[in-house]
Formats: sequence, structure tokens, C-alpha cells
Amino acid sequence: MAPRNGARAVWAVLLLCRAHAGSHTHEEHIERGGLRLRGASANSADVEETPHAFSNETVGSGSGCIAEWQTCSVDDDNAISCCDGLTCVVKSDYYAQCKSSGPSPVNNPTHRPSPMPYPAPTKVPSPSPTKAPTKGGSTPSPTPKSGPTPSPGYACGNPLTGKDSEVATWYATWAAKYIVNLGSGKCVQRIGQGNDCVSEGTGYGMLMAAWMDDQTNFDGLWAFAQEHFDSNGLMNWQISSGNQVVGSGSASDGDIDMALGLVKAAEVWGGSYLADATTLINNIMAHEIDSSTHTVLPGDSWDVSSPPYNPSYFAPGHFRIFEEVTGDSLWADAITQGYSLNSDCANYNSGTGLVPDWSESLTSCNPGSNWVSWTLANGADYYYDAVRTPWRLAIDYVWSCESKAKSAVKNMATFFADQGPSAMGQGFTISGSSLGYSTSTCFVGTASTAIVASPLSSSSTRSDWWDYLEGMDQENSYFCDTLQMIMYIFDSGNFEMPSVSTARAMANNAPVA
Repeated sequence: MAPRNGARAVWAVLLLCRAHAGSHTHEEHIERGGLRLRGASANSADVEETPHAFSNETVGSGSGCIAEWQTCSVDDDNAISCCDGLTCVVKSDYYAQCKSSGPSPVNNPTHRPSPMPYPAPTKVPSPSPTKAPTKGGSTPSPTPKSGPTPSPGYACGNPLTGKDSEVATWYATWAAKYIVNLGSGKCVQRIGQGNDCVSEGTGYGMLMAAWMDDQTNFDGLWAFAQEHFDSNGLMNWQISSGNQVVGSGSASDGDIDMALGLVKAAEVWGGSYLADATTLINNIMAHEIDSSTHTVLPGDSWDVSSPPYNPSYFAPGHFRIFEEVTGDSLWADAITQGYSLNSDCANYNSGTGLVPDWSESLTSCNPGSNWVSWTLANGADYYYDAVRTPWRLAIDYVWSCESKAKSAVKNMATFFADQGPSAMGQGFTISGSSLGYSTSTCFVGTASTAIVASPLSSSSTRSDWWDYLEGMDQENSYFCDTLQMIMYIFDSGNFEMPSVSTARAMANNAPVA
């Protein structure tokens, strides 16, 4: 989102210390699900403890002090004390700034984070996990008409499993929990985060609904997106639970996923979806792809001379479909530029294949940017934005067998396999040092897609990763629960490439039922 005009404010950055692993007491770190609240009330009676699948894991590693925003929980009033008398202004699900005076800084977009969606929407595991979606018994409503057709596999790579019927049931459970009626349509609600809705979640929901043959929810999500278009024909990134735009300007990743969902919808149901997809794709090219570098922009309202780059917004598999739909060769240029930036990351990541949440400019992978100073380490780590990158690149490899995707995914898969799913924690420096914390479904789920796409993964490795992901508890977090569901669809071989030729034939001959 575009930085807003206004006086600069003084923001307090608190210095936090990470003690040696294993030294933390209940008073020092109160765990709520996968989220650890630093500075929260030390009185255990003030915080309701909830079960966690990995509650015995050691928190953190190493020692010393790090400069980062004090963490405040969105739904825990006691955690507000972390700002030590200052005003706690939540900027994402995990991190908050402690404001001493004045309005928000002019150079700090109030836009999401990605989980920090930032100039894109927020995501952060919410506290208090519950058990993963029920794998038996009655299927909650809404129920998809059938679920995807069993997949013959991808052009390249190997699915982790083929449990189609379970995936359909889990999707129905996810949809019943997170998709709600709002305004003229439906939205994916961020439960526990003000119950707002963001464009990112709309994109995720449309992808899943299209691939799971759930037209009712798809149409509701698309209607909601259109209701909240900005003047560029792109969805404003954040909508309140009262259906008001509270985060104006678009987030590119959400729009990109919506457009791909529309192409798939056209293939499955016919009707006007392909025309809608074409219009949205053209709007994305006009306002969310930089015209000189061909790099994906954070959104359509970042009115700064040199905006930062979010590697997880680069979706080459999507872009190949967009080029086929529109005939616009600029999408090929965007693919070339994105892979060039991914290669540049090798200059900073010590061969891990990891990318940062944000880099300094549209032409470099140099980690971090002052434009996103509210994020952990200014976006320099592989954290809650970058976590989506393996999935984005894996899509391109399993659909097109692209050699650049193969190389990028292989490096990440090698790194992830060396860690093993139980040691994924919640992120790494891009050179491979763990950021610590209990293991999150966000990081296991998206890493598993690199295992799917890696030509080096063995059947036993694939089975181990699926079994681990399947056995993880839900986090009651819009972001991680949603990514977990998307990865179930991808890992089971059901996220097959949409056929543009079929979509065209359906649009011409088969009206929507």
C-alpha cells in the first residue's frame, strides 16, 4: 500500500534479549499456540494456556540481544503491557510498534504485512491451536460438489500422496470455518485478528474453491473482491468486519491468485470467468508490474521512487497462464526478471536457496528494506512472507518443468530435507540459521512443496513430509491454516495446471450452470 502523507512520528524500538535455548521460564515466554508473547504478563492466570502439538520443543537458539518491535498479541489485552506504558499499535499478527507520539510514520505503509502481509495483507498465526480438521465423521457445510478428479500427477515432480477424498473433506472443514458472508459476497475471515478480510485471503480462497469445484463459495469470494475494487480495478487490500475499506490500495499477490482462480473457474464452469480473468490480468500488468524492470510491485499505490521487492509475489507458473490468456509477451519478461532476482539471492544466501521477505529494490535480492521497517529484521529473513516462495516456484516446475524453477526448488528442497519437518521452526536467516520458536504449519507446509518438486526427493522423504504435515495441529490462524489447506491440495497432486484452451471452449459453448 502507498505510504501515507502526514507528520513523522517517533516510534520506540525496544531491545529484546534471547536467552540461551532451554533457559526460558513460563514467566519469560508465555506460549499461546505457535505464538510467543514477549513481555506479556508473567502471571499464568492472566493467559489461558492451550494445548500445542509441539509444546515440548525448545524455544529459540543462541543468545544475545536483537533489535525488533516488541511483540503484542492482537487478542490478549495483557500483552499490551509489552509496550511499557506506550501505545501498542498492531502492524501485523506477530509484531507491533510501540508508539510514543504522533501519527504513523510517513514512510511506513499501514498496509498488511503478509504476515505480516504489508503492502500486501497480513498473516500471522493466531494463538490457541486446535486439532487439525476432522478426518472422519460428517462433513461440515459447505461441501464441495465432488472434490478434484484424482490426479494423474504433474508434468514434473512427484506428489507426496494421493489422498483425494481426505483433502476434499478437509477443504470443506476449512471453508466452513473461515468463509463468511459479508457485503454482497463472501470473504475469508481472519478470525481473532479483528475478523477482517484481506485480498490475499480472497485470492487463496478463490484458488481453493476453483480447484475443489466449489462454485458457490468461489462466486461469493469474487463478488466480494469486485465490490471492493479500487480505481485501477484491483481489490483494496483490507476490509473491516463491518465491510468498510480500512486498507486502501492493492496487494499484488492477492490479485495474482484471484486471476489464476478465474482461469481455473473458466475451465471448470465456463461462463464469463475467462473474460473477468482477462480484464484482471491486464489490470495487474498495468498497475502491479513495474513497466521498466518488469518486476512485481508490492501493490498499485506504492508512490515511492524505489519501492522494495517481495520475492514471494513472483508467481511464474501463474504468469505463464496469464501470457497464454492475454497473448501479452510482457509476462515472459516478468518471468525472466523474477528468476534473475531469484538467482541474485544466491549472492546472499550461502547456497540455501532461501529468499528474504523483502529486498531493498526491484533489481536486487539484497535482503531487507527500510520501507518495511515494521517487519522482523526489516524483511531480511526467510519468514512469514518468504515462506510462500517454495510453493510459487514449485507450481512453475510441476506445470512447465522449467529448468530455472528446478534449480531454485532443488536448492531449497535440499536445505529443507537436511532440517527435516520437525526442525522447520518459524523461519531462518536466508543463510540458514534458525530463528527458533515452535514448528509452524506455515513453514512445514510450504517447504513440503519443494519436496514435491525436487527431482532428488525419495518416496520415503515424500511420505515423511506428508505424514508430518497431516499430523500437525491446526493453529487457529487464518494464515497458517489456509496455507496448510492449500498445501494439502498441492502436495496430493490435485493442483493441476488449468487448460486455457478448455477454458476458451467452455466460455464459448458452456454457460455457467
